[in-house]
Amino acid sequence: MTSTTSPTPNHQTISPAIFYWGTPVVLITTENPDQTFNIAPMSSAWWLGNRCMLGLGAISHTTINLLRTKQCVLNLASDSMAGSVNALARTTGSAEILTAQPDEGYKYFKRMNGYDRITTMNIPEDYDPTGVQHYDIPSFLFNTGRRLPVRIAYRSFNSALRRVVCIPTPEHSHINTTYNYTLNALRDYHVIVVATLGNGESSSPSNTLDFPQPVYQDCVSASYELLTKHFNIQDLEAVVGYGMGGQQAYYWMCMRPGFVKSAVVICGSARTSPFNHMLLDGIAATMGGSAVDTMDKAGLNGTGPHGYGKVTCAWSTSSAWFKDESFRTILGHETLPEFIEEYNNAFRDWNAADLLALVRMWQLGDVGALRDDGSYLKALEDITGRVLVIASRTDSYFSPEDSAIELKHLKFGKLEILETIWGHAAGSGVCEEDMERICKMIAAFLGEK
Repeated sequence: MTSTTSPTPNHQTISPAIFYWGTPVVLITTENPDQTFNIAPMSSAWWLGNRCMLGLGAISHTTINLLRTKQCVLNLASDSMAGSVNALARTTGSAEILTAQPDEGYKYFKRMNGYDRITTMNIPEDYDPTGVQHYDIPSFLFNTGRRLPVRIAYRSFNSALRRVVCIPTPEHSHINTTYNYTLNALRDYHVIVVATLGNGESSSPSNTLDFPQPVYQDCVSASYELLTKHFNIQDLEAVVGYGMGGQQAYYWMCMRPGFVKSAVVICGSARTSPFNHMLLDGIAATMGGSAVDTMDKAGLNGTGPHGYGKVTCAWSTSSAWFKDESFRTILGHETLPEFIEEYNNAFRDWNAADLLALVRMWQLGDVGALRDDGSYLKALEDITGRVLVIASRTDSYFSPEDSAIELKHLKFGKLEILETIWGHAAGSGVCEEDMERICKMIAAFLGEK
């Protein structure tokens, strides 16, 4: 409230003052005994002095949680959430509520979080939220034909600059763990880092009940809406991506040819090769289920034990990296088991369902899916913009040989090969020397007329 009205003879000042929010619905989130979350809509909420008054039923699940934990979070629902709020109105997290009869249209959910896409993020202990913002799309059309509300997480750097570059997050990365080049190659650009669907920041299996398996087409479409409707961007100077972000860069060039001028693909490909596909199947198998039935195997908001780090540890670098004992000479670990344990622990707070969703999307990567004939090579031939492909000589996932084949079908393509022992990880930012070379390649490419 920015102003108050002086009392008139017809008004009486009361103490303490009452502040009514003026919004019809408040969403109250409480923690369940199993550390999941319950979300409930309510219309009776106002401030009386320094106390918040909540009109709750004595035996509601929210009340039970409040009495146990002595805390809650209140959020004001936006207009775009009307459909989701209405869906929540006839649900209950308490099996004992006598009024919640099936014949009256009520439903019981043990975990209310995620019902009809109103969610909370499963936040890792070391998660860095600095600068991260969210954009809601009330009715997003997935590639499968389903329409659902989705939330896109992003971070904007150098927003006053005119030329814009989009960076999709790669596999098992969050926004602030994605190399953004804003201190070097892209310091003269407005850089927008967008969280890939399924990474736990944007809408994902861990924060959205019954979340469909996303594909790269969904990521590009959601990001396009963010850029055009939220930022009012007319075109992109480039999409710069590493790994799964690099695959998205190819999709951008195929799906939005008049919107994106160029792409930088770092340790990525236009199609996931059969060998790459099989490596990913092995990763999925170690996590308790195949990538094909990801959504059926993993539960909402459960991190759980999984071996993602152990199985990706070797594939991320190279045999030469291990032969040189780089885990000891560069990273400072005394033994190989010590390094493997630390690497695996880096993923302990990642939700298994999110990781599997990303693995499956990676497997499905193929720009040929955008064509009726399914030819990814013809899809590459149709690209009219400039493409810089940066491959690592020792990348086990995306080989430089595959990149060379793809380059032959690009009208305006350029291939740079990194001579490195860091394998796929060479494009992640972990090796300073490799990143210096990558930055020079990007700067030179974007500086060309």
